[in-house]
Amino acid sequence: MIQNKPYSAIIFFIFLISLGSPILKSTRTWQGDSEAAFSRTPSDSLFGNNPLMPEESPQTTPKNPGHNLFTESSIGNEEVIEEGILDALDVEQRGYTTPGILAGRTDTGIGTSYAFPLDEEHDWVASMAELEVWNLTRLYAVNGSFIDGIPGPNVNPNGSVAYRPFGWDATSYEPEGYNQTQVAAYDDSDTGYVVVENQGERQGANNKQVHAAGTYVIWNQTLRNLDHVDEAFLSFRYLYLRGPLGDLNQGSCFIRVLIDDTAIWNVSLLDVGDRGVWNSTGRIPVNLTELSSSANLKIGLFIDETMELKPEDQGIENAVYITTYLDDLSLYAKNPPSFSEVSLEYKVGENTTSVIGSNGEGFASISFEDYVTSGPVDVAVISNTSVSFLHQPRLLSHKFDNSSWTTDFEKKGVAYSIAANQSSNLTLYTYLGTREEYENFSLVLYHPIDWMNPRVYDPFLVEVSDQCIVQEGRLEVPQSVLNRLGWWLVSFSSPNYVETFCSQIRNEKESYWSNTTSYATGNLTRVLASLGSEYKISSNLENLHFRWRMPNGTIWYNTTVDSSSPVSAPTQGLRLSGSNTTAGQWRTELFWTNGTELALSSISFTLRHIVSIEPIQPIIETEVGETINVLVRLEDADNGDLIMTGPTTVTMEWAESTYEFVPNILRNWWEASVDTSVRPAGSYMMNVSVSSPYFWDTFCTIELQSVFSTDLNSPEGPIEPLVFGRPHSFTFSYSLKLNGSNIRGANISVSQFGTGDYDVEEAENGLYNLTIIPGNLGNQSLVLTFKKEGCESQYYIFTYLVVRVPIQVSIESSLVGVEGDSIDLEIKVTESDTGEPVTNATVVYGIFPAVGDSIETGSAEESSPGSYLASITIPTSDSNGYRLRVQVEKANFESIDDFSAELVSLVNQQARLVYYGTRIGGILAFLAISGVVYTLYRRKKNAEYQEALAVKRRFEDASDLIGIIVLHKDSGLPVYSKILKGGFDESVISAFITAISHFRSEFDSESMEAKWKILPISDIIRAVETENLICAFITVSKPSEIQEDRMKQFAIAVGDAIDDLYEDRPTKAEDESVTNLIDTLFDSTLDGHLLKYYKRGTSEEFPGRYKCLEEVLEGTESHCAKPSYLTRSMSKCGVNEPKASKLVMEAIDKDLLISCQPDEANDHSFALDWEL
Repeated sequence: MIQNKPYSAIIFFIFLISLGSPILKSTRTWQGDSEAAFSRTPSDSLFGNNPLMPEESPQTTPKNPGHNLFTESSIGNEEVIEEGILDALDVEQRGYTTPGILAGRTDTGIGTSYAFPLDEEHDWVASMAELEVWNLTRLYAVNGSFIDGIPGPNVNPNGSVAYRPFGWDATSYEPEGYNQTQVAAYDDSDTGYVVVENQGERQGANNKQVHAAGTYVIWNQTLRNLDHVDEAFLSFRYLYLRGPLGDLNQGSCFIRVLIDDTAIWNVSLLDVGDRGVWNSTGRIPVNLTELSSSANLKIGLFIDETMELKPEDQGIENAVYITTYLDDLSLYAKNPPSFSEVSLEYKVGENTTSVIGSNGEGFASISFEDYVTSGPVDVAVISNTSVSFLHQPRLLSHKFDNSSWTTDFEKKGVAYSIAANQSSNLTLYTYLGTREEYENFSLVLYHPIDWMNPRVYDPFLVEVSDQCIVQEGRLEVPQSVLNRLGWWLVSFSSPNYVETFCSQIRNEKESYWSNTTSYATGNLTRVLASLGSEYKISSNLENLHFRWRMPNGTIWYNTTVDSSSPVSAPTQGLRLSGSNTTAGQWRTELFWTNGTELALSSISFTLRHIVSIEPIQPIIETEVGETINVLVRLEDADNGDLIMTGPTTVTMEWAESTYEFVPNILRNWWEASVDTSVRPAGSYMMNVSVSSPYFWDTFCTIELQSVFSTDLNSPEGPIEPLVFGRPHSFTFSYSLKLNGSNIRGANISVSQFGTGDYDVEEAENGLYNLTIIPGNLGNQSLVLTFKKEGCESQYYIFTYLVVRVPIQVSIESSLVGVEGDSIDLEIKVTESDTGEPVTNATVVYGIFPAVGDSIETGSAEESSPGSYLASITIPTSDSNGYRLRVQVEKANFESIDDFSAELVSLVNQQARLVYYGTRIGGILAFLAISGVVYTLYRRKKNAEYQEALAVKRRFEDASDLIGIIVLHKDSGLPVYSKILKGGFDESVISAFITAISHFRSEFDSESMEAKWKILPISDIIRAVETENLICAFITVSKPSEIQEDRMKQFAIAVGDAIDDLYEDRPTKAEDESVTNLIDTLFDSTLDGHLLKYYKRGTSEEFPGRYKCLEEVLEGTESHCAKPSYLTRSMSKCGVNEPKASKLVMEAIDKDLLISCQPDEANDHSFALDWEL
């Protein structure tokens, strides 16, 4: 039943909750939906108020244009489940605190009060104080326990003593002629007691101690209120500290009690037996019939017969002193008084109540108007009469908390799980942290009365439900069960408040609504709900959430409705237009909660659309006798969505056979394989039909044309780089496969990807010449398509690299002159392959000594085509000689090698003849020896250089790779792809994949010769066939022979590893485990590790030969860079690139460098490594 007080509940899934059940989530979700579920507060609800008028349609639902929303999933058999958090339940821990049984007496106030502590730290409060009393006794002797008073000894007391327990006085007496000392003392140590003592008189030479007859020392008080009592009991305790014991043959001493000077009890101290031991008199009956209402009570030491004690008999102390302690004296009526007679009351704080009962046993309790939240709570038992009693005070304490929906104090509430049209499951947790301080401890949960089937589990998930107390709206777990501390789990079930829920359609012509489960585009729909149960339900309902889901589970519309009647709650009307709906089985859902009760229901209905069918190839050309794929695309004509799956059947009747189409999800079409061999060559019309329970049937027509198969013979082998600006010609042969004859008069179309001029002309005998004049450097491509009616079309991707015009330099003038003279320098610049002169170039020269910078530089002016002149001065002759260096620059031109020639400076022989004559012999000898050593040194250095150069080529080969793709041979589906260079957009990568897919026709799956060999698809594309795969590689420039060998090794390794996995068509494009495996093969066979980033691998200094590398690495801001960057940067130390490559490779092998993450590197490390 709906109630006002907030409660909460949680679900229990057997023991899965303790393992992290999915219901224990802070967010509410609907099964099968990634969006947030129904919410009870409009502010965070996805059912926000829709601004549309009742008969307007919801906004168009966003859809992925490549997929049909209807076909992605089906909601027909999907269970609707709502999970979330309800309001928390009030959970009470309750129990009594008590100090135990106390002994109290009002004459002294001892044991009559107690201060109850309150566990404020853990939020405990108190609601009631109780009291049990028994053994109520009226006391006629005040302060018989001697608990209060003024301690000290009184010597020879004679009344009105200074040191005494309150309510008592002391007197003493000795006969005349004696010099004894009487002492009456009060000692308040421990629980308090009184002392009576007589000190004897020493007489005679033998120091005998005389205790005279008639001597006494007593404590006394006046008794009150004896009017109504006849029979009573007396009791006390005594301890004989020192004095004589046993038979003395003379004298006696006693402890004696008198009332109005009448002895009612006495004991001989000589017969006590042991000194220093407390003795109890027990209950001594006393008849008080003849006494007045204020009699006098006396108790103390009496010496009836004189005693002469010798020290040598029992010791000097026991001869001198006769000392006794007295304690706990009580004189009380035989029958207990009534509680009203003694006005016994229970006081708690400022509140007081009477104790009620009989025969000395009673009870009292005080309930607090408000909970007491701070301690201590002071309680006391009071009376207007001196009484003693046993009592046990109790304080009823409580700790109130809210339930948690999981084992977390901060997460308050009750977890719920409810399935459509089913009862809900509710689960909550409450924490039990202590139980030792409380009596009659219990755990109480207050819940709505319609929550049923409570089940209780202790922290070890042991069910104790049958030992709990179940009442309407209340569940109590008693102390006998609460023997384990920790999180306790409680579950309930509650009714589903949905009574009816139906979908309706509007008859707009006659203006009425009727129930239905089938709709067409344009219909008006709504739902009607009623809520209730066997319990009473409020007449007003708020926040009924309604949601419409399309066939794939996508939310089409949601709304919140308030209803003044639970019997009928309709929604507004919604238009099922074509543009914002999908065909199929829809579902409408209702959810409602008020924080304690739940309602959830769902109903399904169908919506039909119009389907359009479009042939991918309205006209299909095929070779006579070939098996072809007929392709059609299905589209929802109402909303433009593609139709790919679902209960849809696509068939084609042709050649007396029925062909069934299957969907190709990757290409968004339906396809069927058709064997054209059943019909001769010709033109045929084929009808393709569509049938679906959610669409109107339709069909389309496709024309089939059988044609002759053709071949296209392209230029053989890799295309050499084309030189910028020069015409280049290539011959193609377009021929019939049937007899190999060339096809004349074909239509050739060209699509260009680059700049420059091109022309295609038909030559003799059906050959076609392609002429290209490149207009830009770098990689370029053309797509050529060959067509002729009745023949199979062919196309070819012509990829080529455009390079600069190579030039060479020669010196036409003499390079010999006398030092100091000027000579004319003639430089000739020509194209190195054609010998044509290079005009309008910039030509500079420099004269360099053997060591050091240039001593003269200048530029040469063009005097005639390709000929450049300059005037130079011959430098001073030097034994080390001079070099003339020439550099030429022109756009799109490049020198083959830097030109350098020896410049001979002749000495003025007349001036230097004598000087050189004296030294010529020694110089010749030195040059002879140096020549031999230098030859050996050069051989060694050359070998080292060749080794370093090989390493450098490995770096270049690795950096030259742009991308790798591994395709499934039959389907063309990529199973692995790696794009290594930045800056490539999707169109470039797509073109790469398209080119490889087009050239799959080059591979003959039945030919063993084609496998494991390099196939040059273009100048920068290579491919290798395995058993079931094609490994394709794209490079910046034409790969070297060594790089091609590595490509083949990579393909062999891939085939050995995963060929068996791809005997059949793969189900998905790329698999993570396959990707990881091929990544490893890439590193090991194609030097992929040289494309990673590296940082210092040791904290120690690098060995001497790697000092330059260490300096370069430390100079890098992030200390993380690619190997290619490190090799180039080592040039600043004077290390050439081949040697630097070798040093970096050694450092990696020796773990001086270890890999690091790319995001640790600076951007320039990557940029320098990528140059086309």
